[in-house]
Amino acid sequence: MPLTPEVVAARPRIVDAAVGLMLTAAVCTLVFAVMLPFQVPGIVAREAGTATSRGLTVAQLQSALTGFAIAEVCIAVTFVAALVWTALRLRRGRRRFRVVLIVLTVLAVVPANIQALLVAALLVVADVLVFRRSASAWIGEAEAARAHARATSRI
Repeated sequence: MPLTPEVVAARPRIVDAAVGLMLTAAVCTLVFAVMLPFQVPGIVAREAGTATSRGLTVAQLQSALTGFAIAEVCIAVTFVAALVWTALRLRRGRRRFRVVLIVLTVLAVVPANIQALLVAALLVVADVLVFRRSASAWIGEAEAARAHARATSRI
């Protein structure tokens, strides 16, 4: 159900800032994930001796690392899709997607590396912005306008 132009115009800039941070985190996640497959040859070259001493061939090591990198890219694309979807829903004034944003923020920390912490820091700031009073008030107004439009369309 589309929002009225008045409700959209009343959207505080803080909501748009939070959405911008979420989209920035999405871009960072994709960039970091796409870089992984390009790092595989360097890792294989560096760890070839260790792999051979442990009974692995270089081809097996490269195959395992490439599979891991592809899986990581798939996970990142799924995370980014969820993040963009959540950002768009928050921008339309959906209250329950604030909780989804918190869950995505927690999931961003799971890899426990510098890139994940950067993405999580961006999302933490977005969390704070989305829960500010002006954003909460606007989300409440948007939900009320949507409910009113839904109720009047049934009549």
